Amino acid sequence: MVNLIIALNKKIRKFEEFIISYGIIIMSIVLVANVFSRVVLNSSIQAAEEIGQILIVTVTFLGVSYAARMGKHITMSALIDSIPRKFKKPYIYFTSSVSTVLLWWLGYLGALYVNRIMGSGRITPSLQFPMWILYIFVPIGFFLASLQYLVTIIMNIKDKENIYIGSERTLSEDDISCELNEELDLNPDEDLKLNAEEEVVN
Repeated sequence: MVNLIIALNKKIRKFEEFIISYGIIIMSIVLVANVFSRVVLNSSIQAAEEIGQILIVTVTFLGVSYAARMGKHITMSALIDSIPRKFKKPYIYFTSSVSTVLLWWLGYLGALYVNRIMGSGRITPSLQFPMWILYIFVPIGFFLASLQYLVTIIMNIKDKENIYIGSERTLSEDDISCELNEELDLNPDEDLKLNAEEEVVN
């Protein structure tokens, strides 16, 4: 089951990267074309605003999941850097568990909202698309982000050596450098004494 979730997560990554990258490209082309049309031709592209809105919502909420995957969300880095290494994983377990539940709940609320819009039969003014298309990626993004934090927990359980802060990102040696002094048990007074002796020798 765990391996199935991890394999599914890799497929989802390709989906996210495809939608986010091409969404940004298409949005840029449409908005630039609209500005050119308005300034040069004195006529705006009617559907440009709606296309931009749909793509902004899509890229933003899929980006929530992708950022969680890469461990790029804002974190209390000062806290995780300052606590001893043996407490880092429990801290990640706690924050990832809370994030998993909260994001799943937000996804559930988003799905209820999209379902309500579908029931209303509303459509967009220019494209005449069902209005729910504009918001469908809100719950999808939250659910996928919830999955990323769940996978983060799984990866930390499977890998006893590394500390995962995202489903595909581990803490680097620089991130845990504060632990080196504790592990080596360095004494600042001895360091000063050694430096002084080195200066005398030189």
